Amino acid sequence: EYNLQSEGSFNLYDVLGQELLREPLQGEVGIQNIYTVNLSSGIYFWEIATGNGIAAKGKIGIMK
Repeated sequence: EYNLQSEGSFNLYDVLGQELLREPLQGEVGIQNIYTVNLSSGIYFWEIATGNGIAAKGKIGIMK
C-alpha cells in the first residue's frame, strides 16, 4: 500500500520496455486489478510513477 503525495500512474511494460498500460492513480493506493486477457504468457514489469519519480516497481509473471 502506497500513499502518493501527488498524482501518479501504474505503468506496465513488456520485456522490450514497451509501455502496454498506463492507469492514473491518486491518493492512497492499495491492490490494483490488471486486465490481462490481451496479454500473452510471459514476464512483465510494472512501476508506480509520480511527479517525484518512481515510487515502486517490480515484475509480474503471467501464465495462461
